[in-house]
Amino acid sequence: MRAPSPNNDGMGSFLYDDGTARFRVWAPNASRVQLFGDFTGGSPANALDLASEQGTGNWSADQIPVAVNDKYQYIVTNAGGVNNIAGIFYRTDARAQQVQSSAAASQGYVIDPGIFTLDRQAFSRPAFEDFLIYQFHVGSFAGKNDGIAVTNNIATFVDVIAKLDYIRDLGFNAIELLPITDFLCDLPGASLGIGADEGYGPCDLFASEDAYATGPDRAISELIELVDTAHSKGLAVILDMVYNHASITDNRYWQYDGNDAGSNLDSNGSLIPGGIYFVDGHHTPWGEGFALWQREVKDLLLDNARMYLRDFRVDGLRFDAVQAIQPDALEYIIPTLRSEFPDAYLIAEYNPNDAGTSVMPDLDPWGVLQFCAIWDMGSCGDAVNMLNGSGPGAIINNQRLFADPNNWHQVMYLTGSHDQIYSGQGDSAFTSPSDSVAAPMAGRSRKPALPGR
Repeated sequence: MRAPSPNNDGMGSFLYDDGTARFRVWAPNASRVQLFGDFTGGSPANALDLASEQGTGNWSADQIPVAVNDKYQYIVTNAGGVNNIAGIFYRTDARAQQVQSSAAASQGYVIDPGIFTLDRQAFSRPAFEDFLIYQFHVGSFAGKNDGIAVTNNIATFVDVIAKLDYIRDLGFNAIELLPITDFLCDLPGASLGIGADEGYGPCDLFASEDAYATGPDRAISELIELVDTAHSKGLAVILDMVYNHASITDNRYWQYDGNDAGSNLDSNGSLIPGGIYFVDGHHTPWGEGFALWQREVKDLLLDNARMYLRDFRVDGLRFDAVQAIQPDALEYIIPTLRSEFPDAYLIAEYNPNDAGTSVMPDLDPWGVLQFCAIWDMGSCGDAVNMLNGSGPGAIINNQRLFADPNNWHQVMYLTGSHDQIYSGQGDSAFTSPSDSVAAPMAGRSRKPALPGR
């Protein structure tokens, strides 16, 4: 039996310079956790036992010889009992940064941590008040009427790189990618998943969508290439993060260690048995909210945001539907990020008046929750009303949600965003299916020409 790793150096897999790796996974209800992969001959019969870190729910081991891009998976044994399902479960690492696919049987990859620092150049971000943001969906942004050949009608990070000059030539200085974490994009019937088509039904937070790479073992390197190329052209990079809920179908975290505890009921009145990552979480119309009353789950989201800001070197994060995230979790995550990454642009999409999703009173997301800006959800409707003759009053008086007087603390998207496009709210006021424009300043009058699709 191996001893638990003495190194307090994070979760998941980590490859050291000596060619050995540490593995650590949170499975508090497991009676045994094993590890197998390419480094054990690929057979579960040769699996290695991880050791329990008493009192933490973690299982770990180190000094395991591995190679870069070795695939691996955990075998979690649950003895059964109340809220526990007796059996053996094959689980992809909840913190894997690269995976074969969204499918439950897929394995994670051991990555070379040096990939995040090799030959990368510094980037000077535009001032927040000067951001003019171009939002798009990676999978649909290339391949129609633009001369770019894509595979399976899904554009990749590399395909998008070919269009960065176009975006920059329009005058934009930032791009915002709709969610790029692994979701149901690559599985048959993906359109049946809640929010799956746009990436808003995440099944994995740490791994980039494998369908957005030219190969699943290149998802990290090609996302880095996109970020670095954007920076070289003067474009900041913002990612859209979904922390308020996760998909139920093919969810990496669902009943992760065989525990099926739940407290929420679905629309049919049946218990939603999500297990350790979801028990007593907030139910949303889009899927189950994370169990953010647990420190381990708060740290899952915090570490995920850290990874993108620190390792991928993105310039900002937009938090989806903040009103559906418990405020104590935000008060734990956001100030930490502001302290560690003071130059990062953290945007809250915030609608406290949505009674069906909100878990908090009406809080000032700038003054209380410490976001840098708020996604002004009413700005596109205000713009339509103005164009229909009602005057510019609502747009001019757009500081109503803030204790701070700076206009640029409110990100306005006068031509619509993914929400309006997805719900099909008319062609006259909104943009084409993959594009939207946002600016963190009031009074922007510029309306760039948009590409054909």
